[in-house]
Amino acid sequence: MQETSDIAVLVVDMQDTFLGKSKEKRALIPLHKELLRSCMKHEIPVIIVEYDGEAPTVSELQDELNKFRNSLVHTIKKTSNDAFAGTSLQLYLKHLGVKRLLIIGVNGDACVYTTSITAVSYGFEVIIFQDLIAGFEVSHPFYTQTCLWYLNNTTYFTDTNVLPLLLATKR
Repeated sequence: MQETSDIAVLVVDMQDTFLGKSKEKRALIPLHKELLRSCMKHEIPVIIVEYDGEAPTVSELQDELNKFRNSLVHTIKKTSNDAFAGTSLQLYLKHLGVKRLLIIGVNGDACVYTTSITAVSYGFEVIIFQDLIAGFEVSHPFYTQTCLWYLNNTTYFTDTNVLPLLLATKR
C-alpha cells in the first residue's frame, strides 16, 4: 500500500485582478513556483481557488501546474471571499483524506483569512507561511485582530526553510 500525505495546498486568488502591480504580491510568484515544484515531487494535491468572473491564475503558476498529473490539481471557482462558501471544497478535501491544509496566496486579510477561519471551523489544521501570503493592509481596522487570529489558530511559520520537511512528512 502506497503511503499518502494528509496535506494539500490551497492557492488562493493568484489572479492578475488581485495581484495588480503590487511588488509585494508579485514577489509571491517565484516562491509559489518553488512550492509547486515540491508538491509535484511529493505528489501533494494542489487546489487552485479562483474568484469566478476574473482572469485565471497567473500564467507563471499555470505553467508549473501544467506539469502535474491531472489528478493532483483541482480548480475551485468561488463567488465570495471564503473558498468554502457555496463550493465543493470541503467535500473534495474530505474525499482526498486531507487533514492539514497549507493555504497560500492573496489577500492575507480577506480571502486567505476568511478561508482559513472556515477551514479551522471544519477541523482542518491550517498551515500558514508568512512569506507565502501577501496583501495585509496595516491601516485596516482589523489588522491586529487578523494577525493575532493567524498566530492563535493556525500553525504559523515565519521561515520557509521548514517547508520541504513539512511536505515530505507522511502521516
